[in-house]
Amino acid sequence: MDSMLSMDCNSQGTGETINLKKSKAEKRSERLQHAKATRADHKTQERCEQDKILMNMMEELSFNLFGSHDGNDLDILVRVSKKITLLRYDQVDRICALYSNKLSESFIGHNIDVNLVYLENDIIIWTAHGTVWETTNALFSQYQSHKQYHPCFVKAAVIPTQTEINTKIHRAVRNVLSMYTRSVEHREIVKRAMCHKSTLGYRLNTINTIISSQNTWADNRTNIVKINIQLKRACYQALQALCVMKSTELYSKSDLSSYCPDVRVFLYREIPTENDFANLHKLFNDLLKTVIKRAEMKLIDLSETEVN
Repeated sequence: MDSMLSMDCNSQGTGETINLKKSKAEKRSERLQHAKATRADHKTQERCEQDKILMNMMEELSFNLFGSHDGNDLDILVRVSKKITLLRYDQVDRICALYSNKLSESFIGHNIDVNLVYLENDIIIWTAHGTVWETTNALFSQYQSHKQYHPCFVKAAVIPTQTEINTKIHRAVRNVLSMYTRSVEHREIVKRAMCHKSTLGYRLNTINTIISSQNTWADNRTNIVKINIQLKRACYQALQALCVMKSTELYSKSDLSSYCPDVRVFLYREIPTENDFANLHKLFNDLLKTVIKRAEMKLIDLSETEVN
């Protein structure tokens, strides 16, 4: 009897201990959830306060439309004052988003992509995204292709310097490598190549290794939905860099797809086939050969480690 009573007491004590542990765990979980919610509230409040400050810096809209005119995507350049150029990169990005929201009210049904520019004497001297010469020439060449609401910001196209062309090449190579960051097979060598200490020559060799792989197509196909935008960006940048090295400047996806129809599916974010990937790798291979030829002409240094 005493033994049974002892067992009952132990059982009851064990049950109380378990319940106590559960109670403590539940309270700890509630505290964590409350702290998380509080941080989220503070972050939201902080974002609202920052947005108010940024919105006060936004001036009356003056914008130009550019880019391709055969889709729902709409590229818009918004003119800003010099004070915007002094903001942090994340603040500039946020202002782009705020302008996108504002412009979407006027261009319903379009995906608005805003870039900011600062001009002096009708010359773009700062842009939030991309290079000054590409932004200038893209606008100048495409202004007439769109219904416009404000005069064109620029009066003439500009000729890129060799340094600017080399910067474009570096960016294209980096974008091609970025396309494979989701690749299980190539992830490690891509990480090494993306390191800021890696030379341009090392990055070119890495791309060559990847496109020579027999499993590249299958690996890409597995992640096709996730890397759809990266595929477009890599294709777009590689094709533009290849063109500019051949003294041709193309800025819209419609012009680029006409120039190289074999990679059209990537520019328009359609679902690619195995043959499409073969064409994309041919483009990358052409890019590598052209950059190496440029190096042989002493126009670019393969030992460079960063964009100029």
